[in-house]
Amino acid sequence: MTEVHGKKMYRFAKLTPEREEKITEMVELMKSSFDPLPKQLLRLEHFAPSTPDSPTRQSSTRLYCYMFLQAREWNVQKAFAMMKQSVAFRNKNKLDERGELPPAIPVRGWDMEAIHKFMDTPERQMDDEIGRITAATRAFLEMGFHCWDRNGLPIFYMMLGSVKARTGIKKLKQMAKIGETPLDLCWKVLQHTMGVGEALAVYQQLSYERGTLAVDAAEGHIRACNIVLDMKGFTFRLIWKPAIDLMRGALKLLFQYYPDCVHRIFVVNCPTTIMCGYKLIRPTLPASVQRKVIFAGPSDTLSALSLLIDPKYIPERYGGQCRCEGGCFASHEVGGASHGDDKESDPSEVGDVVTEDITVTAGSDYCRVFALEREDTVAWDFAATQGKGVAFTVYFIPAAEAADMQWSTVSAKKLEPHTIANSHTVSGADTFVAKEQGTLVLMWANRKSWFSSKYIQLRVYKETTATVNG
Repeated sequence: MTEVHGKKMYRFAKLTPEREEKITEMVELMKSSFDPLPKQLLRLEHFAPSTPDSPTRQSSTRLYCYMFLQAREWNVQKAFAMMKQSVAFRNKNKLDERGELPPAIPVRGWDMEAIHKFMDTPERQMDDEIGRITAATRAFLEMGFHCWDRNGLPIFYMMLGSVKARTGIKKLKQMAKIGETPLDLCWKVLQHTMGVGEALAVYQQLSYERGTLAVDAAEGHIRACNIVLDMKGFTFRLIWKPAIDLMRGALKLLFQYYPDCVHRIFVVNCPTTIMCGYKLIRPTLPASVQRKVIFAGPSDTLSALSLLIDPKYIPERYGGQCRCEGGCFASHEVGGASHGDDKESDPSEVGDVVTEDITVTAGSDYCRVFALEREDTVAWDFAATQGKGVAFTVYFIPAAEAADMQWSTVSAKKLEPHTIANSHTVSGADTFVAKEQGTLVLMWANRKSWFSSKYIQLRVYKETTATVNG
């Protein structure tokens, strides 16, 4: 609990005798069902060991169960079902074993080398998948952790009002592997962000116990984060169904696997139109989360943030006193344009190999044609996105016979003598290496359907002999 201007703000729900009994029931249920106990809990106990007489808010074990109960409105059955789901998810993705540090997102206010050493987890490779996806995401969405509130809870900022939604979703589609969606990539970034936040929270608790963190954390262990959503620049253009669906999907996954992970959500610099967007998102948020949302217009942003954050830790852009060297968020330039601009991006910006969404209309073909020199290579990977197979054929035409062909109008019948492979399939991946100079044609045909289009995700890459030889 902290008190600002005479107003008391609590971090934890009121623990009545009935709720304490439910926590005890959850603890017993967990201990009888998990052997060993969940890895996340074991790590929390390692950093902050409980004693038999520890009160709930200072007991890692009881607080772990409290968070699931709070997330499911104190229904023991629903809370335990969520616990099982969360534990299985964390085990499957090795969330309590893999390295999240150094972080791929900006973190200001901490010595990350010291935290990494303290957490004793594997070092994250800077050029890993998370690093690449996050770098692309930060090109259209400014975000990062910046300092902590009066209780020591880390604060994560997202500048949603200036997000380049159309550009961002296009980039994510291009980066996705076959079978992946933009939501899958966002979810990977969100998992990484949560992992970083969990490490920061644990380190904050240790620092408080050692007396090196001057905050009011006496109410209980530091286990959650605050979120600040900056809506400066928000317009009706951002109420775009693909973007809304992406946010809904990410929030649904977050609150499905991460119990009571957010203390407060500050939505700041709000224009009058913000409630139109919030009404579309609100049904996705559990009731326990909806109660944590605080809205503030531009003139009230500083006073709202000051309820929980000391002004010396509030970034200058919000009227606070913090001026981090290099910027409080060290952002990539978002979109390279003013707020509200959302131009199409060049596929080359996200690398040579991008994922394309292809539509093969009824009664037609879709072809990719590659002029090859000897030993040039073409690799491809595709999948029909709606589970319906498509006729796929590979042709190679030697240079002498390819010279007089018009590739924009060439028929399958004329190519048939040069068939290398054909199938009717939902997906496929292969590589072709030219043994001589010629032309490779990849064809997806939808000739047998009179009315229905076929939709395909495609990644294709050509590597020339010159590329290989440097």
